[in-house]
Amino acid sequence: MEISSLEALTLTHFSHAHPLHLSQIDDNGQKENPRCGGCHEECSSKDGVYACRSCTYFLHCECADPPREIRHPADELHPLAFLDVPPYPGEVFSCSACRQIGRGFLYRCAACRLDVHPRCARLPACVQHPSHKHALVLATKTAYGGLGFICDLCIRHGRKQWYYRCKPCGFELHTECAIKESSKSSGKSSKKKKGSKDSRAEKEAEKFVKEAVSEVIEEILDNM
Repeated sequence: MEISSLEALTLTHFSHAHPLHLSQIDDNGQKENPRCGGCHEECSSKDGVYACRSCTYFLHCECADPPREIRHPADELHPLAFLDVPPYPGEVFSCSACRQIGRGFLYRCAACRLDVHPRCARLPACVQHPSHKHALVLATKTAYGGLGFICDLCIRHGRKQWYYRCKPCGFELHTECAIKESSKSSGKSSKKKKGSKDSRAEKEAEKFVKEAVSEVIEEILDNM
């Protein structure tokens, strides 16, 4: 892996003992990219990074000076506070957005028990995906009364994580599927359509059942 300096810009950061230099990663042909020392997520050639010349430490530019507090539609009542260390045993947390384990920086609302990776917190509120004609809106509430959803791109189940949705069409995508490059998304979508008619039918049937059950659950809750 090659690290090239972009300019003479040096950063002193609380997360590391040595100076960090603005750099670029060349990840062509690499089996595994380094992880950011702040958020612990992967660094790639698409990311701006700071690198330590003395050791293998990397830091996303966006993690170098994160906002101390943000507002997010997932919590309309409270701001989310930035924490550099998860306040849990083992210093790990479960991200409320993607449901993956986090080991570094996070945004948190203690009152609402909301913990979010920095990158998940930056997901756009709305995306346009080549597999669907309408814009998709970020949904942060559990789908169909807790039953979850089936991603229209990868046909995998999603339950408690955030997702992108076109509500009028009942079209839903995992966040990771929605934000992939258009070329990759289009390729996977067309490939899936050629050989997954049965999966499509099963998805439609499952969606119908979920919607029916969701309506029953909502009716029960309204009458409580």
